[in-house]
Amino acid sequence: MLQDPCAVPMDFLESITRNFSEVHQQLGRGGYGLVYKGVLRNGKAIAVKKLSDMHLEDDQFQNDEVTYLIGPRHQNIVQLVGYCAESRWEATKLK
Repeated sequence: MLQDPCAVPMDFLESITRNFSEVHQQLGRGGYGLVYKGVLRNGKAIAVKKLSDMHLEDDQFQNDEVTYLIGPRHQNIVQLVGYCAESRWEATKLK
């Protein structure tokens, strides 16, 4: 059964990707960011896409990317299960 994506805290993503380790967890790289392997507590492996810094300021880009990833809903297509709207950049900017 397909479910709607839910909000996921940044701390959780950091913990399942070994703090976004490029050495141990990076699976790939694209024009919009990096893809990491995340391992859930139950041992299930998932892909975690982290947008590059140049896209963090662009709210429209983020909305478009999430809309695109939500779009295809089929059992044979990778499903977006969660998203994180937090960033360390935002926290630094606010200080």
